Amino acid sequence: MANHTIAAFQAVEVAPAAISGGGVEGYKLFEYRLFGDKGITVAAADTVEMWELPATAGLIVDAASVETVISGTAGAATLDVQIAPGGTYADVTALTGFALNGAVGLQLVKFATGANTATHTAATTMRVQINTAGLGKGEWIVRVYGLIAQ
Repeated sequence: MANHTIAAFQAVEVAPAAISGGGVEGYKLFEYRLFGDKGITVAAADTVEMWELPATAGLIVDAASVETVISGTAGAATLDVQIAPGGTYADVTALTGFALNGAVGLQLVKFATGANTATHTAATTMRVQINTAGLGKGEWIVRVYGLIAQ
């Protein structure tokens, strides 16, 4: 299991993350373009860091969606959204099992039902874990909706 960092993607000239709204605090839409073939091979059980969170941030995750932009060769791959309450990464309850083998334009939406809060005393990231199979080729937009308090 490899953890692919934000810096590793930037090194191959991929900077796919965006956060809506100015400043650090408030309700945010975190958006990430996940590529299956941009210079880094993402295999089954690998994780991909998506957004950096500041050291003193509290985070509540409400929902997530995954949209297929380019239908790829992900096969049976699925995606879980993870945060790090107490410094240890864990899946956000109900934001797991997003299928990555959908047709172009398919958008899957799920709402968090628990284990969706984290307080960070050190800088950390929000990330996804890829399950069952690697990404292969393709492109997906991962959107996570939540509140940052600082």
